[in-house]
Amino acid sequence: MLSSKKPKPVPTSDPSPHRLPADVRPTHYDLLIQTDLDKSTFSGVVDIDLDCLKETPTIVLNAVDLNFGKLTLYSEALQTEQVPISCTFDPATGRVALTFHKSLPAESKAQLKIYFHAELTSSLKGYYRSVQRDSVSKPYSLTQFQATHARRAFPCWDEPALKATFAVTLVSRPDVVNISNMPVASETNNRPLPLSDSMDDWKITRFELSPPMSTYLVAFATVPYVYVESSYKSGLSGTVRPLRVYSMSLCLFFSTVSQDLPHAKFVLDAKAEALPLYEKLLGVEFALPKLDTLVVNDFDAAPHGMKGLITGRTNTFLVDPERADLAVEKAVTQTQTHEVGHMWFGNITTTEWWNKLYLNEVRGPICGPMFCPIRFPRTHPEWNNDMAFTLKLQTALLADSKLSSHPVEIEQLDPRQISQARTKAASHAVAGLFCDSVLRMLMHYIGRDQFIKGISSYLKQHLYGNITTQDLWDALEEATGMLGLDKISVMMDTWITKMGFPMITVTETCDGIHVRQDRFIDIGPAEPKDNETIWTIPLNLVTITEDAAANVNAVLLAEREKFIPLDTSKMYKLNVDTVGFYRVLYPAARLAAIGAEAARAHTVFSAQDRQGLMYDAVAFAKAGFSRVDGVLDLIDSWRDEQQYSVWQCLSASLSEVASTWWEHSEVVTPLNGFRRVRLFGPLVDRLGFQHGNDDPADTRFLRTLAISQAADAGEARVVEELAGRFAHYIKTDDDSKISPDLMGVTFAVAIRHGGRQEWAAVKQIAQKPNNPAVGAAAMRALGNTRDMRLAQETMQYALQMPLLKTSSTSSPDCGPTSRLGFLAAAFKEHFDEVGSQRIINAIRI
Repeated sequence: MLSSKKPKPVPTSDPSPHRLPADVRPTHYDLLIQTDLDKSTFSGVVDIDLDCLKETPTIVLNAVDLNFGKLTLYSEALQTEQVPISCTFDPATGRVALTFHKSLPAESKAQLKIYFHAELTSSLKGYYRSVQRDSVSKPYSLTQFQATHARRAFPCWDEPALKATFAVTLVSRPDVVNISNMPVASETNNRPLPLSDSMDDWKITRFELSPPMSTYLVAFATVPYVYVESSYKSGLSGTVRPLRVYSMSLCLFFSTVSQDLPHAKFVLDAKAEALPLYEKLLGVEFALPKLDTLVVNDFDAAPHGMKGLITGRTNTFLVDPERADLAVEKAVTQTQTHEVGHMWFGNITTTEWWNKLYLNEVRGPICGPMFCPIRFPRTHPEWNNDMAFTLKLQTALLADSKLSSHPVEIEQLDPRQISQARTKAASHAVAGLFCDSVLRMLMHYIGRDQFIKGISSYLKQHLYGNITTQDLWDALEEATGMLGLDKISVMMDTWITKMGFPMITVTETCDGIHVRQDRFIDIGPAEPKDNETIWTIPLNLVTITEDAAANVNAVLLAEREKFIPLDTSKMYKLNVDTVGFYRVLYPAARLAAIGAEAARAHTVFSAQDRQGLMYDAVAFAKAGFSRVDGVLDLIDSWRDEQQYSVWQCLSASLSEVASTWWEHSEVVTPLNGFRRVRLFGPLVDRLGFQHGNDDPADTRFLRTLAISQAADAGEARVVEELAGRFAHYIKTDDDSKISPDLMGVTFAVAIRHGGRQEWAAVKQIAQKPNNPAVGAAAMRALGNTRDMRLAQETMQYALQMPLLKTSSTSSPDCGPTSRLGFLAAAFKEHFDEVGSQRIINAIRI
């Protein structure tokens, strides 16, 4: 490696021990990477243009697991080229200190040139190698740099604030495709190569110069893939930009390559639809000449939207339109458009440091809430994304209700801890959900139009720049005129810098209601030391008049307690449409009264209101603030509900109750009877098993949920029906009797109520699926066996799978005690062999 000697301290002129010295800054990288997939190695050379801000003899940058070759530094001011007199690598920080005989003068320019080489590992970080396994194993390589892994691929200043332009050149074998952030500028076959005297055939692909970007947004890949292509026309400039989806998996399902490969066309259309919508909404044009999507089978992260290149897994982006699961279509569309949003939030504007990582997720709360009602209005108006958002809100609330929660913004986060930090700021999923929820609350408070105006201004003011939280508040304050004591920055400070969220306890008098805020913790009342924060909370109080009209009042709670005068003999409710990031605890009688009103056919309360009411009731019962029988009464009173999103909420609530008493069959058994007799059995009777061609999406989702829940509760006729359809499929290889939406539950029922024959059949489907969605459904179903021997075989199969890192099964259905014991034993047995995360991926608890 770089140095086998004991590392010396790396000097720094920055007061933060986590940041690189500010003596020099990169302005441009000229990067060449030569990849040999057969030997699992890569080599490269990088020329880095530097601005020297202070006089210094030492340059400190980042590099991890790279072997350095020749290294030179040219100073324009000194007109000399130097080699370092010392080169010290600090593995603890991933830094390299290069010391030279002559100091670089202040306010001068220099060029640093480094030759390097390294192994292509299968680590799924940095620049790594994987294999597309079908009839012939085909290796490929790609990058995953977020958050601090660019330093594993080339020497660089691997911090988000240190943006530079990039000119990337990839050298590969001729039979593969080279992809990067920018379009191809030129491509030639050459020998000998720039980095060797090899006379083999090689291809040199040079890409256009990029705009300024952080190192973690750099992306490149060498893949034996095919692609489908379309384009979109910008409504702002009229520019037509090409759009592509690359995937070798396309070859697995089709014998020929054409422009109409349907598995990739769905996500291609989603991307083409999303780009002009973002441009119109934000008033800022997409900044690059093209946008590609790369679909791979091995990726150790959620999909990533780098500049000009979105990367994700096969089951995230490929859809079979002939046998499409509606939930898969919806998830693929939302995931692709989510990543398209990163082209503005995170790519054009980038967080200044990792403690503000959530700002890269701002496109979720900013575009998510607004796009919910308008995203793909021409093709998918029936998806009711605004209702689905309430479920995402609950996911964020669940994560943030723990005593172990963290503030979204943490000062001076150590880069070494970013990938492992279990905080909202470091977790993309939770950060996005948190930002979606809190800023959605703010949007409803200040008004949608003003909010969009502020966000557009925020983007335009910081194009290609680095941003802080205050930049966002400043733009919103300017757009809304909220200054002084009403400043948005004052209002939002506790939501960003303090952990947790509030619960509002309501007590009633004849003259009004008394509201009190306390931190909500999922194990019971917060102790004083954990209950010091006072949030500024938009309560959004709705009161119902005698003629059933709804009046919404914006009430701001900025103190611990407050009295709100109103007529409590009439109906009222806090947190209209469940847009607030808090929970509301009503007196038991009031909860029952609101529930009864919500159950009416023409209730004034929206589906989002009903969702929030139920989720809050379950959370309070689980935490010991209220009784469980109140939750069950509320569920029972809504059994005639028509909206899928509310039924989804009821289903999740019952699962939450059952999971609390999972060891007590005397509780779980009656709960399953309640699910069968009072709820999902009658729903299956009403909806049947077969989707109609004209069924709206909500009906299809609801039918799938009803059948799944009834089967899970052990409804005999549902189990018999699904088992019969599975048997027909296995006997005839004709899956037409199984709706794509019901593949997962059908496989699960076959395994749970069958034996080795059914388990083996589903395993075969998982190994050779007709499409990625079916393969994922089969994998998830394998763990449903009640046979402990098959559970052991499932674990061994999952641990040995090539696609282990991107696949998972459910836990075995062998009874609660056996299941827990099995999982605990498996975790202990295989921990040293493959690590905790791979076990969790193999058997999802």
